[in-house]
Amino acid sequence: MSEEKREYEYKRIDDILIASIRAPVFKRSELKGRFKRLKAACGERISGPAMTIYHWDTDVRDGLDMEAAYPVSEPIESGDVHSRVLPGFDAFTIVYRGPYDEMAKAFSELHDYRFSRGLAAELNPREVYLTGPFEENPEDNITELQTTIHPWESRFKERLCEVLGEEKGLMVLQGSENITPLSSAEERSDWVVSAIERLDRIAEEDEKCQVITKCAHDRPVEDIQRFKEIFEKTQDIDEVIRAYGENQAWIEKPHRKGRILYTSKPPCDPEAYAKARTQDEIIKAYCFCPVVKAALGKMPKTFCYCGAGWAEQLWNQVVGQPLKIEVVKSVIDGDDICKFAVHLPDHVIKA
Repeated sequence: MSEEKREYEYKRIDDILIASIRAPVFKRSELKGRFKRLKAACGERISGPAMTIYHWDTDVRDGLDMEAAYPVSEPIESGDVHSRVLPGFDAFTIVYRGPYDEMAKAFSELHDYRFSRGLAAELNPREVYLTGPFEENPEDNITELQTTIHPWESRFKERLCEVLGEEKGLMVLQGSENITPLSSAEERSDWVVSAIERLDRIAEEDEKCQVITKCAHDRPVEDIQRFKEIFEKTQDIDEVIRAYGENQAWIEKPHRKGRILYTSKPPCDPEAYAKARTQDEIIKAYCFCPVVKAALGKMPKTFCYCGAGWAEQLWNQVVGQPLKIEVVKSVIDGDDICKFAVHLPDHVIKA
């Protein structure tokens, strides 16, 4: 497909009941055996084409965390085959024709296209095998590649009206009717900047936090549950911090000073970050969000509550109560990192 013109499609993909095998993969050829086992376990209950789901939100260090799956007509539990409902999402897709080992370039171009629209991705892209999978002649493979879109704008709109009320919410949302999935990153970022500026003018700090922290990406349920169980067993937040630092492959270890837990994140592009000299270079290398990169020097610091929301999800649920969280450093406010402060209750800290 490298010589073909890419035809990108925006679509809504509905919830799907799947039967799957999820485990680290070191070579793509390993998936062939998994699909064979899946097909044997599912039989006539298969209701759609095979697919692979990538899990980038993972602590797997060796291999790739990949889930081989078939849509099914009813739940199936058999050995390492398990069923779940795969959540629906909005996506940009393309159809790739050819060998799987040459598919990475097409996937990369699909991600670039999504990024050019100013849209962040969820962390679970998919491959849907419209033929095969693993046709005898690799050139006969036809695969739909799906890059999932994080629903930041819909969450922002919903939380604005919940926290501020409909009248103020609609005031902040002025112009949103002109922004579509096909808007450019520049058009999208200009609107987000103006919306955050309006929010800054009419909302209290805690209201801004309540709105934007809930726009963050969702942490994996199993990720939260793992650390919640450690706290329930030990009743010591330091044990959770220790385990978090040992288990997370790409998130920096948090640290505690008294009742304040400080957490940050590594840069999106570590190599470019190490070479960055100007603040714009730091922002481009450090931030993951495409609208921040497209709005260099313009995005208000309030936007960084979105990053704080990723931390808030974990620590709120570990402790079992809402916690105050602050943005104490932000690259879009002139700092060299983004850093968040989580205020802990006394009872979670052992003397």
